[in-house]
Order: sequence, then C-alpha cells, then structure tokens
Amino acid sequence: NSHVYYSNRSAAHLSLGDAESSIQDSQLALTIRPDYTKAHSRLGLAHYASGRYEEAVESYDAAMDLEPDNEWVKRQYEKARKMLVKMQEEEEEEKKKVLAENK
Repeated sequence: NSHVYYSNRSAAHLSLGDAESSIQDSQLALTIRPDYTKAHSRLGLAHYASGRYEEAVESYDAAMDLEPDNEWVKRQYEKARKMLVKMQEEEEEEKKKVLAENK
C-alpha cells in the first residue's frame, strides 16, 4: 500500500504548490505499482501545473490506457493536449519572428 501513500502525498504536495515534489512522489508510486491509474493522473496534474504539457499528455494517456472510461482523465487529457498544441504554435510563431528579423 505504499504506492497509495506516495500518490496521496503527491496530491498534498501539489495542493501546496510544490509540483516538483508531487512529480517525484507520483513517480515513486508508479515505480511500486505501474498500473495505478491515480498515480498516472496525479503525475499528469503535476506536469500540467509545472507547464510540462507534453509530459502531462503522456501521463494522462497512460491513465486512459488503464481506465479508458474514466471521464475525468479524458477531460484532463484534452485540456493538456490543447495547451500543448497552443504552446507549440506559439513556439513556431516565435521562430518565424526571429527568422524574419534576421533577414
């Protein structure tokens, strides 16, 4: 049951604004029990909170593989995916601006 402990502590860290500690504890929980959906979803939340949208998408994807009917995870996945696409589009626009300035 130590995977539950680490997963719950991950949630506590995140509620205190400590995404890095939350990520570490989620990863510990998954080391102990790789099929623990809640740890994957908490890892996704922590990555999202820290602006790591690609990692958040990956974590939610892993959670959906384990629980394909989990509506909360599906919503979080979509939210993270949209932010990832937005971030990628912004990066692409910035690259275009830099290239235009350097001509």
